[in-house]
Amino acid sequence: MTAEIIDLTERRNKRIVRVVRRRPEGFDPYGLVIPAAALVGLAMWSVFIINTFAIVSRARPPT
Repeated sequence: MTAEIIDLTERRNKRIVRVVRRRPEGFDPYGLVIPAAALVGLAMWSVFIINTFAIVSRARPPT
């Protein structure tokens, strides 16, 4: 039974290695998703904060 399990895991590992090796070098699209999302979020927050300050500073009545 344990020999069968080891055989299955070895076969699965070989398949994973084969799939991983098939990818071209330096191609990692999923590694760019999180940094790109963080940059977009930062840009949106900066625009939101700048616009909020602009609206607040314009809304003051002239003295």
